[in-house]
Amino acid sequence: MGTVSNRGTKERPLWYIRYVDGDGKRKNRPSYQPTKKDAERYLAEVEARVARCDIGIPDPSPEDLRKRTVTVRELAERFLAEYDPPRLRNRKRYINLASSSCNQRLFPFPIASMAAAAVKKRDVEAYRDALRREKYANKTINLTLEWLSRIYTWAIDAELVESTNPATRAERLRTEPSEEHYTREQVAALMSGPDPHPMIAMALYTGMRKGELFGLTWACVRFDLGRIDVRKSFDGPPKNGRPRAIPLHPELVPILRAWQSRCPPTPQGLVFPLRTAKGYRPAVHTDTGDLRLVLTAAGCPGHLERPWHAMRHTFATMFCEAGGTPDALSRILGHSGGGNSITAGYVHVSMDYLARELARLSLRPLGPDNVISMQAFRHTG
Repeated sequence: MGTVSNRGTKERPLWYIRYVDGDGKRKNRPSYQPTKKDAERYLAEVEARVARCDIGIPDPSPEDLRKRTVTVRELAERFLAEYDPPRLRNRKRYINLASSSCNQRLFPFPIASMAAAAVKKRDVEAYRDALRREKYANKTINLTLEWLSRIYTWAIDAELVESTNPATRAERLRTEPSEEHYTREQVAALMSGPDPHPMIAMALYTGMRKGELFGLTWACVRFDLGRIDVRKSFDGPPKNGRPRAIPLHPELVPILRAWQSRCPPTPQGLVFPLRTAKGYRPAVHTDTGDLRLVLTAAGCPGHLERPWHAMRHTFATMFCEAGGTPDALSRILGHSGGGNSITAGYVHVSMDYLARELARLSLRPLGPDNVISMQAFRHTG
């Protein structure tokens, strides 16, 4: 009866098999298997070959050996170098985000040096818990696990590893949806005065994404047609890949007209170019412009994690409180998938609004003439 032994370490095992060959000699051979159970199955196949008097053990091909030994780090590095599907909107930004996640939250951890084919669900959950001990936010940890899952999916499809995706079934951490938005009083403070900030006004009247605001050009502001054509996000296509049109609010038109007359010119014709010490340039996804300074000056909270996105939530809230329908809101926001279930997460109605809506309900009778006496319904015998 043969045996299986580990000649590596607990973190990086090397499973060897010991068996009696057809010549009667006991031999030790590497199994090239990722787990002990796989090595035991391999040993059973070898002993079956010996029993049938088959000569020799079929050595794994270099390709099979590579699939068994490639590490998670090596897969991630190939993903960063080669991943480029046709529908990817902005590969440079996408790979930069993936690279940052890998460098900071994957490569420094033991899972990166494990054979990718040997990683199991429990290993991914141990990795998740290690990230928790490093005090990463739950949302960040979940996003990191999604990157790992995406790397595995790509590698399996590319036949770089023979494995199931161990990250898909690993339990994610509980997260709370974003509640960041501005109150009606804070919006009034931002919009007060004869010359409100044009980019803030655009965000509050349209609900456009930060990248859509920074990527907007004057050619897409159609004063003649009363609409804004959203065609870009920063220097790429919009989030869902499809352009959309947003009606120009009548109160926004004079603000944009006034801003157009003094907007700094750029080669791209940007509506909101980013001011720097050397002039003006297109913004990138890490820029916020002067928004936090404007918020602080208006007495509004300037510490929010995503202040431009809070503007988008604020627009959605005020739109619904004004009686706008969920379907119209979804179309204006550009939510192409999930319908109103996604859009609903952007609405944070106030208690005053709920009180006004609840006050519409009345259970009192309109007057004596409308009251029907219960005596008429009593059985008189």
